[in-house]
Amino acid sequence: MVAKAKAKKPKEEERLDPFKTKKTSSKGSGSSMPTLEAADKEVRDAVDKFIAAKVAEAKAKKDIVLTSKPIKAYAMQLYAERQMAGIEGNFRIEGHTTNCQFQMTSTGKSRSDDDVAIFTEEFGEDAAKELFTDDNSLKINGDYLEANWNRIIAALMEALTEEDFENLFKERTKKAVDDVLTRAKKFAADASELEQIYSALELTTKLLK
Repeated sequence: MVAKAKAKKPKEEERLDPFKTKKTSSKGSGSSMPTLEAADKEVRDAVDKFIAAKVAEAKAKKDIVLTSKPIKAYAMQLYAERQMAGIEGNFRIEGHTTNCQFQMTSTGKSRSDDDVAIFTEEFGEDAAKELFTDDNSLKINGDYLEANWNRIIAALMEALTEEDFENLFKERTKKAVDDVLTRAKKFAADASELEQIYSALELTTKLLK
C-alpha cells in the first residue's frame, strides 16, 4: 500500500508594504539589547540625570491632567455665564499665589451622524442646523482599506479605480461652526444650559501659564 503524500498547506498571501525598501535584521534588539558601561563619569552622571528627568516629566504630565480637570470645569461654567451676560473672550483664573489662562475655541472633535442626532434630540433641530457644519477633511475607511490592502496598494501604483474612491473614503462628518461660542447662546435658556451645549459639542479647551 502506497502512502498518500500530504497536501502542502497554501502560504498566506504576503502583505504588500509600499514603504519597505530593505529587510532589517531583528538581532540585537528587544530584551537581548546589551547595556554598555560608559567609561566617562560625566556621561554616567548625565544618564542618571536624564532618567530622573524623564520620571519627573511623566509624573508632571499626570499631575497636569489631574489638576486641570476641576479648573476646566469651573472655567467652562464661568465662560457660559459671561457669554450669557454678553462678555466674550478668554480669561485667567486666580490661584492662591499664581494664575493660569483658560482658552476655549470653536474647534473640537469631528462628530458622526449619530452624535448630531443625539445633540438634535437634546437641544433641537434648529440648534443642530446652526451650530454644525460639514467637516470637509477626507477620512480613510480603515476597515475597507485593511480588507482590500494588497489590491488597493497595487492599484495605487497605477491609479485608483472609481470603486476604490467610493469605498475608501468615509462619509464626511460634522464639526462646530467657526463662531459657535457666540451663536450657541441663542439656544440656551441660561448659563447652565449653555455650558451643557458647549460640553455636548466637545469643544477644545486649554489651560496655559
